[in-house]
Amino acid sequence: MKTKGLGDLLAGNIIFRSLNIACTVLITFLLTRLMGTGGYGVLSLLVANAAIFNLLTCLGAESGITYHYASGIQRKSSLFSIAYLVILFQIVMIVLAEGIYHTFSGQYFLGEWNEDNSLLWGLLYFISIVIIDKYQAFFNAAHLYTMVNRIIFLASLLSLLVFFCCYFFYPSGNDALYLKIFILASVLQAAYMVLAFHQKTKLPLSFGRIEKSNWKVFFSYSIIVLITNIIQFLAYRVDYWFVDYFHGKEQLGLYSLAVKLGQVLWILPLLMAGILFPRIAADKTEEEETIWLKLIRVANVFFLIAAALAALLAGWIIPMMAGKAFSESVIPFIYLLPGLLFFCFNIIFAAYFAGKGLLKINLSGSVLCLSLVLIGDLLLIPRFGIKGAAIASSLAYTAAGIHHLYRFASYKKLPVLSVVIINRDDWNAVTHYLRKYTGRT
Repeated sequence: MKTKGLGDLLAGNIIFRSLNIACTVLITFLLTRLMGTGGYGVLSLLVANAAIFNLLTCLGAESGITYHYASGIQRKSSLFSIAYLVILFQIVMIVLAEGIYHTFSGQYFLGEWNEDNSLLWGLLYFISIVIIDKYQAFFNAAHLYTMVNRIIFLASLLSLLVFFCCYFFYPSGNDALYLKIFILASVLQAAYMVLAFHQKTKLPLSFGRIEKSNWKVFFSYSIIVLITNIIQFLAYRVDYWFVDYFHGKEQLGLYSLAVKLGQVLWILPLLMAGILFPRIAADKTEEEETIWLKLIRVANVFFLIAAALAALLAGWIIPMMAGKAFSESVIPFIYLLPGLLFFCFNIIFAAYFAGKGLLKINLSGSVLCLSLVLIGDLLLIPRFGIKGAAIASSLAYTAAGIHHLYRFASYKKLPVLSVVIINRDDWNAVTHYLRKYTGRT
């Protein structure tokens, strides 16, 4: 693809991703006010538990779908068959796991809230995110980035409107009701993504025969990705379990807000990674890799500015938007920012290495990150609570980001600073696109 095409692609996606960020932040603030610290802590735990079980049982299928679909290594009908068999496997595993968990604990892994049918709602949410993840992989592999970001934005906008009405017109104080609305929004998004993908691509939902060689090729890639993703997800979420264990749901609600708001900084890196991975897997030209380097250097400036503004404004915005009950989230949020900023390198370069098939680099970075998170959490959370959790995560994310930055520079035989620091040519590219999209060309 030409330079102009890549720039246009990113610009269009940034618009929808930015709108989605705004909706997500507003939804978060509305939910914190509707549910309070305890209720929001329960919601955060539902999301975290569903995500970790999805990750443990998905067998790395999402990355396998993207890599093999984009590279054309496997037939599309075979990939649909593999995807739906993995979905079925995940559903069976969560039902079995919930039965075992309930037998020994009297509770449900996905439903720690006071409702007779909480298990059903928890399972419904789990199935929806499983389908969303698979189809987001299909969309990205088919280079339909803008379409999937538009769908995600529309789903967020619908959720925002519903929670807005709940807050201003029908405040019930019923946390279970808000959880059900949250889950139904996820179900609707999953259904729409399935219909939209097959309609757009004109590919019927047909299942091809899966040869033994298909399984071997698919999972030789995806299993390494699975192991890496599990380790990295634990690095993201193990602090939730430590905070919950040592300090309870109230503190977890405060900490999870700080984490969720901080990870807004990752929206643009994740967007770039989602586009970069299938394009590198499809063996794009060296010229395009040079363009990506320019974009990364320019993005670094925006990441730094965004983090600085967030640190300056957090003490005012978080209590105003989430309520004074969440004032204690401010300091952990600020402590997280340096690590979140450095981890942007990890997100982007991990996509590059995955596209090149250099999966062991990503694995080593994730092991480093989790090791440091565990050590930091065990040392700091019992004594310093959510502030200690934020410090531990920030240090681990910083180390993981530096690891990936150094490995990328070594692989490309470039000075590290040339990957990070913006130059005159980069600024010229920025001004060109600003003139273009403001009509001043």
